[in-house]
Amino acid sequence: MPYTIKDLVIVLREYYTRASLDITDIHRREIAFERWNDFRGPSLRPVYFQYIDSLSKFLIEYPYAGVYASTGYYLDPNEVDMNKKTLMKTDLVFDLDMKIEGTRYEFFEKMCKHTKTLIHDFLIKDFGISPDKIKVEFSGNKGFHVTVDDEDMRNMDVSDRRQMIDYIMGLKVDKNNLFSGNKTSPVSGGWRRHADNLIREIL
Repeated sequence: MPYTIKDLVIVLREYYTRASLDITDIHRREIAFERWNDFRGPSLRPVYFQYIDSLSKFLIEYPYAGVYASTGYYLDPNEVDMNKKTLMKTDLVFDLDMKIEGTRYEFFEKMCKHTKTLIHDFLIKDFGISPDKIKVEFSGNKGFHVTVDDEDMRNMDVSDRRQMIDYIMGLKVDKNNLFSGNKTSPVSGGWRRHADNLIREIL
């Protein structure tokens, strides 16, 4: 017999009684909720919580279909007018998503591989980010959200973030300088190592 919304509410309420919510500086974030029978995204917003415990108690009493926390930190997160919220900083988040091809299992196997590459090869090895500062969450649809929980990263401007993305995607890499001579072994790190790993994987 299929689950009803009432069944799901019971399951979620039980989950929130023991869940440990992890939302950095919740008092600076906009919280939003997705109503049951209206799965078009968060429609109840903005909602303000000063403490994590307050949100936990709220979710036990009102276990909505979905709960969201903004990636932005605002001076006044409870302000309805976005122009008056005053954005202070923003989480560094990577949204990994792509068109589903093949079976669901094959798709997520590929997505897990891409996510692992981003975290291990780029964020940790190339950028020196501590694994303890990296959070991975299912996006709720077709991929994963990778968040770097680091104050310095939150204060990066748009230009710095763009350079970081360009590097990860290899958009401005000079392909002619990836290898030393005719050798296929990386001279150092960075994209020379990534290219070498890709060739080894293909071969």
